[in-house]
Amino acid sequence: MPDNHFKHRRTPRRAVYLVPNMFTALALLGGYYSIVKSIEHEFVLAGWAIILAAFFDMLDGRIARLTNAQSEFGKQFDSLADVVSFGVAPGILAFQWGLEDFGRLGFAVGFFFAAATAVRLARFNVAAMQQGNFFVGLPSPVAGVIAASLILVIGNEPTLGQLLMVCVLLVLIAATMVSEIKYYSFKQIDFRQQINGSLLILAALLVMSIAVLLVLEYGAGGFLTGGLIYLIYGYFLTSRVMIRQGKMLRARGESGFQLVGKVIAKFLRSGYRDK
Repeated sequence: MPDNHFKHRRTPRRAVYLVPNMFTALALLGGYYSIVKSIEHEFVLAGWAIILAAFFDMLDGRIARLTNAQSEFGKQFDSLADVVSFGVAPGILAFQWGLEDFGRLGFAVGFFFAAATAVRLARFNVAAMQQGNFFVGLPSPVAGVIAASLILVIGNEPTLGQLLMVCVLLVLIAATMVSEIKYYSFKQIDFRQQINGSLLILAALLVMSIAVLLVLEYGAGGFLTGGLIYLIYGYFLTSRVMIRQGKMLRARGESGFQLVGKVIAKFLRSGYRDK
């Protein structure tokens, strides 16, 4: 009798852990669906599936934090789903969409994007890839959304110039994911302390309404613009840090060559010292 009562009391708590993992599974489904549609050359559906997967990926972590249902299993599951949805799926989409015209080069670009996503998430799991309110490296969902929305904006008949632009941008995004460029993280904002439950629901509905209006008005261009602004923001933020470090070294009377060398060396080592 006591055992049955104990099991009955633990069931609701297990259900709480299940909810965020269901959203992770939906994000993984979006990535899988995108891969299938890319193979079938239905690139519009494939691109929007990646963007939808990013939406579910955004929700799973926030739901886990709001319900205090974070777990090591959820962390690993989320990372594996992200590799598929924001690494493999965009890489296959880009290759099937047009990069296959470049042969091995196009294949290499798509694979590099997928591999960089896997490396970034592996580093995130084993090292301190979040320093305070900042991520180290571009978050993979943002990278996947930029890649997908860029293809959606260009359309199904890209020119040679557009294909080359996509190649360069995908390489840049992939390199930024595994770089030491810092990006602001909104995960540290504790909505439970800022607003009560009713206002939280209203705020969520407002955000969703704005997102729907942006999609209806601007389509994928809205996501592309937002993603590119976030991408550039990281470089701007990191350049400010480098300039500040340069001023500190200049105040010590360093020569020009010593100044440049120490700033670059300190920047490259900064992330590894914090791990």
